[in-house]
Amino acid sequence: MKLAGLLVICAGMIFANLLGTIVTAEAECTGQWTQWFDYDNADGLGDYEKTTIFVQRLGNYMCSNPTIVEARTIDGVAAEDTGEIFSDYSPEVGFVCLNADQPDNICLDYEARFCCPDGGLTQ
Repeated sequence: MKLAGLLVICAGMIFANLLGTIVTAEAECTGQWTQWFDYDNADGLGDYEKTTIFVQRLGNYMCSNPTIVEARTIDGVAAEDTGEIFSDYSPEVGFVCLNADQPDNICLDYEARFCCPDGGLTQ
């Protein structure tokens, strides 16, 4: 197999794995979803919907060890359907969209929700 063909196959496998993690997130939540949170908007460097911010500010409305994060625009469009590039999209960090990474130099305004393990969310 030629190197170019091998690179295409590897890239496809990596993309499929990343996309599968995002697209199937709701089906995988075995705990309880938080409500949707919108802390930041896209002015400045970008839109930061970070786990640590919600843990510090929301008390019992947010768990300290989420297992999944989902993000969508404030208009309800799933983040993965926007075509934007995300700096981070993980339960450990949360959701980060940097303006500098976008072709038009601005992120949409996002909100995020988190899957908390059983017993991790009291409200």
